[in-house]
Amino acid sequence: MSQKLSTNSYPGTRDFYPQDMRFRSFMFSLIEEAISSFSYEKISGPLLEGFEIYAAKSGEEIAEKQLYLFSDKGDRRVAIRPELTPTIARMYAAKISEIAHIQRWFSIENFMRYERPQKGRLREFYQVNVDLIGAKGAFADFELLRVAHGVFSIFEATTDMYEIRINHKQFLKDVLTQYVGIPEHRLEVIAKIIDKKDKITQEKFIELFIAEGLGQNHVDKIQEVFAMSFEQTSELVPDSEGAKELKEILELGEKIFKTQNPLRYDFSIVRGLAYYTGLVFEAYDKNPENSRALFGGGRYDDLVGLFHKNSEVSGVGFAIGDVTFESFLRGHNLLSDEDLIVEKHMVAIDAELPLSLFHTVSDHIKKMEHVFLDCVGMLENIVVSHANNKTLIKDSIAKVTSLLEKNPFFDKEKDGNFSFENDLESFLGLSKSKRYSVEIFPDAGMALGKQLQYANRAQVKYVWICGEPELKRGILKRKSMDTGTEAEFDLKTFELY
Repeated sequence: MSQKLSTNSYPGTRDFYPQDMRFRSFMFSLIEEAISSFSYEKISGPLLEGFEIYAAKSGEEIAEKQLYLFSDKGDRRVAIRPELTPTIARMYAAKISEIAHIQRWFSIENFMRYERPQKGRLREFYQVNVDLIGAKGAFADFELLRVAHGVFSIFEATTDMYEIRINHKQFLKDVLTQYVGIPEHRLEVIAKIIDKKDKITQEKFIELFIAEGLGQNHVDKIQEVFAMSFEQTSELVPDSEGAKELKEILELGEKIFKTQNPLRYDFSIVRGLAYYTGLVFEAYDKNPENSRALFGGGRYDDLVGLFHKNSEVSGVGFAIGDVTFESFLRGHNLLSDEDLIVEKHMVAIDAELPLSLFHTVSDHIKKMEHVFLDCVGMLENIVVSHANNKTLIKDSIAKVTSLLEKNPFFDKEKDGNFSFENDLESFLGLSKSKRYSVEIFPDAGMALGKQLQYANRAQVKYVWICGEPELKRGILKRKSMDTGTEAEFDLKTFELY
């Protein structure tokens, strides 16, 4: 082939190199930890689904405009999943007679939608999906908001960084029909305009209402509602069940979250997907440089009925997109590449020696990594358990550091003779957050100089050398690639000479 293929990924998709994956893996692992703490269990579904489940419930924008749709070899209409909720409903319906009627599920999957790539929106994206299935009412809805709050909390995000704006589809409909006077058959199109309130100018917002044939009286009333508090708005529709549920959720937020209550009533929160029937919410970044929705969700009643007769199963859920949430974490410096340092160690090899030796050396080094981390944990426990006795702390620390100094993962030149007063806190923080890796150079025919050149380019921090000269002396040599200094360890016991 005379013309080389492009190295660019498909438009709207991304390549993830090791440094990117370190960040993403750690981000998703913390999110998973937060969600699991509320007793949610992980599931997974197929990348492909039949077109009909999206045509039935995902709404016109997704089903007709954004699906990656094709016919397979069996002439079936198949779509790459653009979201997971229809799949969740199908999976629940398939096992409805076998499983408990209440299920707490979550997943981390990739999805595809054919739309114009832009900041925060790509064609391929990853989502964390969280769903509580089989439970109704405001109390169940609040659980999902609490899970969302837990996700932020595990990253130590505070409510000066984000807020969760909430509304209720039935409350919205009651206000629009009973107070504003919108005919029920026009609700969907008017709701779509309301959903755009914070995405367009005020002038354009009003123009869209006028273009849909609303009179000035209708527009004025809608504007009035936006200026009202929840209490004022709910008085317009005193019999609204949606208002009662929303009030209960807001009150729970005040009692449970207290000073870190992220919930805020917002009449403009509509959510575009057709299956939302009750609570709707969106988490927003307060960073002025990234002022946008981070993720959202809501209640979807009767979705399982698409797959199972005489079944009225409620669900409530939300989905976190990786692109926007990563921007949030980076924007508030809650997680950065500096938090994910990988200290690379490499065992250099000598083709004149049995190659099995270098695997044994690598295994010994990995064992000493665990000893090093145990010592770090002991230091931390000493500080916590003897906080009021500095003399005891110093004596205990001296005993542990004597072990650390003999460990191949402790670099005396780099870490120094730290003291409790000055360096211990930073040492513990760095050692706990750092990740370690040990590799063996794979080419037995390469000279040591070439191996060191590779180590520099691969950002290896330490090279372990055990050639014939070292073996005769019974030592293992550790070379720092940053400073060029070397330390010697007993090959059998790893005691520092």
